[in-house]
Amino acid sequence: MGAGKTRTERLGVAIFGLLIAIFLLRAFVDTPGLSLVFLAVFPIVLAAFVLARTAAVACAVLATVLSVVVPIINPATDVSTAAQIVGAIGRGAVFVGLALVVSGMHARQTQLRVELEKSERELTELASLRAALTAPELPVLDGLEIATSYTPADGLVAGDFFLVTRGPEKTTLVVVGDVVGHGLTAARRASFVRTTIALFAEYADDPMTILRLANTALAEREPGTEFVTALCASFAPDRGTVTWASAGHPPPWDLDRGVALATVRHCPPLGIEPTLEGTSVTTALRPGGGVLLYTDGLPEARTAREVQRHDLFGEQAARDALLALRGSPPADIVAGLRTAAVNHAQGRPADDLCLVAVRLGAGQAGAHGQAA
Repeated sequence: MGAGKTRTERLGVAIFGLLIAIFLLRAFVDTPGLSLVFLAVFPIVLAAFVLARTAAVACAVLATVLSVVVPIINPATDVSTAAQIVGAIGRGAVFVGLALVVSGMHARQTQLRVELEKSERELTELASLRAALTAPELPVLDGLEIATSYTPADGLVAGDFFLVTRGPEKTTLVVVGDVVGHGLTAARRASFVRTTIALFAEYADDPMTILRLANTALAEREPGTEFVTALCASFAPDRGTVTWASAGHPPPWDLDRGVALATVRHCPPLGIEPTLEGTSVTTALRPGGGVLLYTDGLPEARTAREVQRHDLFGEQAARDALLALRGSPPADIVAGLRTAAVNHAQGRPADDLCLVAVRLGAGQAGAHGQAA
């Protein structure tokens, strides 16, 4: 710090010394038309780039003063007082204006460079977060066919996320979540929640238990400030069931009928209360049946364009789009729903959209559902 300050001081002394040297040269060189005074532009520009605006203006003011004093001490030509005054005003305006313009441009350039470096760091982090939040490669799962779709509203990634991972006892855990907010902060929050759930998924097979553990971890970070809705579903292909729980998130839909699996009282989103109270629900799946997990970017799809009025896509339109895809493979279903929502949003959705379609293998037997 001290070395940097000393270096700046030395540069300041050199620049102001150069300015004074120019006017001393003017004082002893009496050559009409040489215009040595305007060589002061050079140290003023140097001061603007090296010492910032204050020093540049000080240099311009000093140059103006010297341009008045030196001709009085040793006039090069016979010039009237009025002409000297007008000349001094003109030179002062040029010097100070130059100092302000150049230092302003330099400050703007520095600010843009800092913002660019920050943006590049954020883009790198966002790319890493996207890879973590929406892993493109899904695990190979016996008895299940799964497809996912992720469409951020702004940039590479935002607050929606999904997770597909193996659970205990031949189960598969599927999670979708939605963090309040957008951008890098929401993505970091989503990454924390997703990582936490993935960790607990190895040791717990009850979705409500997993959500409680995630809620505790989130509430311990910053109680009452980080809200996350999440739907956690555990699929058991050998039993033909899905057991699910919701923390403030819409329930899953039957993949071919477009209706919610059950109407239950959901607990609040993660991160609001220190403890989470709720229950898991087990639903039987017929052979070849499945469910759709989604974030609110599907029914609430709207455009981010500046339009006077644009209605939401709506639950009924989303259900109709799903019904039109009845019996299709999960990959076709998520692609079709995404296309319908994005088209409704005129190509620029205002909210993130995350979809996960899961279909039970046709050879898997169903079972009777019960509350867990």
